[in-house]
Amino acid sequence: MDDQPRVFKQLDHLLARVEDPRRLFDTLTKTLGLPVAWPFRSYPSFHSGGVALGHPYLEVFQCGERSADTDSIRTLVLKVASPERAETFLRESGMLGSVGEDHIKIDPSKIEGLDVRLVR
Repeated sequence: MDDQPRVFKQLDHLLARVEDPRRLFDTLTKTLGLPVAWPFRSYPSFHSGGVALGHPYLEVFQCGERSADTDSIRTLVLKVASPERAETFLRESGMLGSVGEDHIKIDPSKIEGLDVRLVR
Protein backbone atom coordinates (compact mmCIF):
# COMPACT_ATOMS: atom_id res chain seq x y z
CA MET A 1 0.00 0.00 0.00
CA ASP A 2 1.35 3.44 -0.91
CA ASP A 3 1.74 5.66 2.17
CA GLN A 4 1.82 8.87 0.15
CA PRO A 5 -1.25 11.10 0.57
CA ARG A 6 -3.44 11.33 -2.50
CA VAL A 7 -2.95 14.31 -4.80
CA PHE A 8 -6.53 14.23 -6.04
CA LYS A 9 -9.49 13.98 -3.65
CA GLN A 10 -12.42 13.46 -6.02
CA LEU A 11 -14.14 14.64 -9.16
CA ASP A 12 -15.62 18.04 -8.28
CA HIS A 13 -17.90 18.67 -11.25
CA LEU A 14 -18.38 18.13 -14.98
CA LEU A 15 -18.97 20.89 -17.52
CA ALA A 16 -21.58 20.32 -20.23
CA ARG A 17 -21.20 22.94 -22.94
CA VAL A 18 -24.58 23.23 -24.63
CA GLU A 19 -26.33 25.61 -27.02
CA ASP A 20 -29.12 26.50 -24.59
CA PRO A 21 -27.90 26.00 -21.02
CA ARG A 22 -30.91 27.75 -19.44
CA ARG A 23 -33.27 25.24 -21.04
CA LEU A 24 -31.21 22.25 -19.86
CA PHE A 25 -30.78 23.76 -16.38
CA ASP A 26 -34.57 24.31 -16.10
CA THR A 27 -35.30 20.80 -17.38
CA LEU A 28 -32.96 19.22 -14.85
CA THR A 29 -33.99 21.38 -11.89
CA LYS A 30 -37.63 22.36 -12.49
CA THR A 31 -38.92 19.46 -14.57
CA LEU A 32 -36.89 16.61 -13.08
CA GLY A 33 -36.56 18.19 -9.63
CA LEU A 34 -32.80 17.80 -9.26
CA PRO A 35 -31.33 20.18 -6.65
CA VAL A 36 -29.69 23.44 -7.70
CA ALA A 37 -25.99 23.39 -6.78
CA TRP A 38 -25.62 27.07 -7.70
CA PRO A 39 -28.12 29.33 -9.45
CA PHE A 40 -28.13 29.94 -13.19
CA ARG A 41 -26.56 33.29 -14.00
CA SER A 42 -25.59 35.22 -17.09
CA TYR A 43 -22.25 36.99 -17.25
CA PRO A 44 -20.76 39.11 -20.04
CA SER A 45 -18.86 36.19 -21.59
CA PHE A 46 -20.80 33.08 -20.49
CA HIS A 47 -23.95 31.66 -18.90
CA SER A 48 -23.76 29.00 -16.18
CA GLY A 49 -25.72 27.11 -13.55
CA GLY A 50 -24.95 24.07 -11.39
CA VAL A 51 -27.15 21.02 -10.91
CA ALA A 52 -26.52 18.58 -8.06
CA LEU A 53 -26.35 15.01 -9.33
CA GLY A 54 -25.40 13.74 -5.88
CA HIS A 55 -21.71 14.21 -6.29
CA PRO A 56 -20.29 15.33 -8.67
CA TYR A 57 -22.22 18.36 -9.86
CA LEU A 58 -23.03 19.06 -13.48
CA GLU A 59 -22.42 22.62 -14.66
CA VAL A 60 -24.35 23.57 -17.80
CA PHE A 61 -22.92 26.56 -19.61
CA GLN A 62 -22.47 28.43 -22.87
CA CYS A 63 -19.62 30.73 -23.81
CA GLY A 64 -18.11 32.17 -26.94
CA GLU A 65 -19.76 31.96 -30.32
CA ARG A 66 -22.68 29.61 -30.48
CA SER A 67 -22.40 26.67 -32.83
CA ALA A 68 -24.43 23.50 -33.18
CA ASP A 69 -21.33 21.30 -32.99
CA THR A 70 -20.19 22.60 -29.58
CA ASP A 71 -22.59 20.58 -27.40
CA SER A 72 -20.50 18.17 -25.35
CA ILE A 73 -19.02 17.31 -22.01
CA ARG A 74 -15.54 18.73 -22.42
CA THR A 75 -14.17 19.44 -18.99
CA LEU A 76 -13.52 17.49 -15.82
CA VAL A 77 -12.92 19.47 -12.64
CA LEU A 78 -11.01 17.56 -9.97
CA LYS A 79 -10.83 18.60 -6.33
CA VAL A 80 -7.29 18.49 -4.94
CA ALA A 81 -6.03 18.09 -1.41
CA SER A 82 -3.13 20.46 -2.01
CA PRO A 83 -2.83 22.76 -5.05
CA GLU A 84 0.93 22.97 -4.51
CA ARG A 85 1.34 19.17 -4.52
CA ALA A 86 -0.93 18.86 -7.54
CA GLU A 87 1.08 21.46 -9.46
CA THR A 88 4.35 19.71 -8.56
CA PHE A 89 2.93 16.30 -9.51
CA LEU A 90 1.68 17.58 -12.89
CA ARG A 91 4.90 19.48 -13.63
CA GLU A 92 7.04 16.40 -12.84
CA SER A 93 4.80 14.12 -14.92
CA GLY A 94 4.89 16.50 -17.89
CA MET A 95 1.12 17.08 -17.78
CA LEU A 96 0.98 20.65 -16.44
CA GLY A 97 -0.95 22.97 -18.71
CA SER A 98 -1.43 26.29 -16.96
CA VAL A 99 -1.81 27.68 -13.47
CA GLY A 100 -4.38 30.38 -12.72
CA GLU A 101 -5.36 32.21 -9.57
CA ASP A 102 -8.11 29.69 -8.75
CA HIS A 103 -7.31 26.66 -10.89
CA ILE A 104 -4.64 24.45 -12.41
CA LYS A 105 -5.18 22.99 -15.89
CA ILE A 106 -3.79 19.73 -17.21
CA ASP A 107 -2.30 19.94 -20.71
CA PRO A 108 -5.20 18.80 -22.95
CA SER A 109 -2.82 17.21 -25.46
CA LYS A 110 -1.86 14.70 -22.75
CA ILE A 111 -5.44 13.52 -22.17
CA GLU A 112 -7.12 13.22 -25.57
CA GLY A 113 -8.02 16.91 -25.75
CA LEU A 114 -10.16 16.83 -22.61
CA ASP A 115 -9.99 19.99 -20.50
CA VAL A 116 -9.18 19.05 -16.89
CA ARG A 117 -9.07 21.74 -14.19
CA LEU A 118 -8.08 21.32 -10.58
CA VAL A 119 -9.70 23.27 -7.75
CA ARG A 120 -9.33 23.36 -3.97
